[in-house]
Amino acid sequence: MLLSGLASTVIAAGTVPVPAAGPCVFVVRGAQFPTGPLPVEVNALGYDPGQDLYHAVADGRDLVTITRDGELAVRAPVPRGLQGAYLGTIADGRWLLSNGTAIVVLDLGTLAVVRSVPLRDRPRIGDWDVWPDDGALYGVDTRGPGGPRLARIDPDSGRVALSEQLDGMPGDGSYGGVVMDPAGTLHALHNASGRLYHIPLSAPDSATFTDFGSPTTTSDAAPCPRALPSPSPSPSPSPSPSPSPSPSPSPSPSPSPSPSVRPAQPRPPPPSIPLPEPSSVDSPSPTLKREVAPTLRAAQPVPTARILLLGLLIPALAVAARIAARRR
Repeated sequence: MLLSGLASTVIAAGTVPVPAAGPCVFVVRGAQFPTGPLPVEVNALGYDPGQDLYHAVADGRDLVTITRDGELAVRAPVPRGLQGAYLGTIADGRWLLSNGTAIVVLDLGTLAVVRSVPLRDRPRIGDWDVWPDDGALYGVDTRGPGGPRLARIDPDSGRVALSEQLDGMPGDGSYGGVVMDPAGTLHALHNASGRLYHIPLSAPDSATFTDFGSPTTTSDAAPCPRALPSPSPSPSPSPSPSPSPSPSPSPSPSPSPSPSVRPAQPRPPPPSIPLPEPSSVDSPSPTLKREVAPTLRAAQPVPTARILLLGLLIPALAVAARIAARRR
């Protein structure tokens, strides 16, 4: 099950008649990854959906990871005794590898060996995959005479159990790439014929096949990469609110001209009236009496003719008073 790079062919439900319950099967064949050739030969392929990475053994001596875009990175040297591993699958964060002599389980996080179990009976299988329902490894064995058999391998004990011969399936060559689906059907690629066989675990002798393509000398398989979530649509930009039109300023009313104020004309002072001089005869001081202030009445305008008459009479009276005073 050696491969020089990863093939670009992918078998998916709806593209070829894989059973409806079957997963997308990522078939490795030829020298090309979907995005181009890899720099080294890889084998023992497995896919970890949690990391969204393929894990493989490169050149039989390095543990590597491969992204879905074909970027390869060396992680660590292959553990001692596991060189040349060609069987591989991943389940529950564990990488189950073998070079045909033992089942070696690695922790995907540290790539440290968790356990190693001798592989009994040493079946002749080109690839294996695990069925989560029972935790066992399955592959197609072509070791004995006659037709191929379904092999079930206990990863804890290393024991191998074989089914009856699978009628209608070729017994020569190798089934180099296998993938188990959740329904319990093993999809196995026969290298020499290029057919992909679908083998139900509940009825192995009722297998069907799909013509996958031309024969190949090497192959491998693993589940297709998990579907990536669709990117969230970019939110539509909120329309910019139209600016409200600025109200036109009302014209300021022109100020009415203030009426011109004419200064008030000064009124002529009233004519001065000379008071009579006091008598030279000493008179006793009058007793002061409280006088009630007369109620003031609003002055009535005096006619101009009367003012002139009073102006003539008052001086005459003053002169008469002086003459009378002298005679006394």
